[in-house]
Amino acid sequence: PGQEVGRAIASVLFGDVNPSARLPVTMPTTDNEVEFTTEQYPGMGLILTANYTENLLIGYRWYDANGVEPQFPFGHGLSYTSFEYAPACTATRNDATGVVTVTLDITNTGGTAGSEVAQLYAEMPVGLGEPLRQLKAFSKLALGAGETAAVSFELNTRDLSIWDEALHAWTQGGVLGQSIAMRIGGSSRDLRSECALLL
Repeated sequence: PGQEVGRAIASVLFGDVNPSARLPVTMPTTDNEVEFTTEQYPGMGLILTANYTENLLIGYRWYDANGVEPQFPFGHGLSYTSFEYAPACTATRNDATGVVTVTLDITNTGGTAGSEVAQLYAEMPVGLGEPLRQLKAFSKLALGAGETAAVSFELNTRDLSIWDEALHAWTQGGVLGQSIAMRIGGSSRDLRSECALLL
């Protein structure tokens, strides 16, 4: 931790510094809540071989697909202040590059300066075999008390593609001509801003 760890902890505990870290995992409410089997981990056989039968439903994606409320969701964090997200974002696509830019305003509505980690989740069209929503981008924004600022996310073509097992490549074939919902918030379960993009 280093010789200044004591001062750093004291600064957070006494409110001199606003915490802004986020959980990189989903915290369950009970042991083995996602029902892992020994076939998945540590694996089976003389030489342990793990079988990834959960497919794409790993972490918060499993919780979303099964409607289970976690103890603390992926991306969760604490703060001494509060943040308000504009209810609607804007999503525009550059036809020349394929880059999609998603923008919204965030306001620090509390009485102290702080940083917010805004997270963008994309919801692919139903029927493509994709998880309900997937984290595609995030951005950390430092705001003074009462300050409002715009945050932008850039998504490239691959961010909005699906893996095609037959072609063994990323493709937008199943997505083109359909609408993708962009949802933004402070965690995978705290999504407060939304817009849609038609590819």
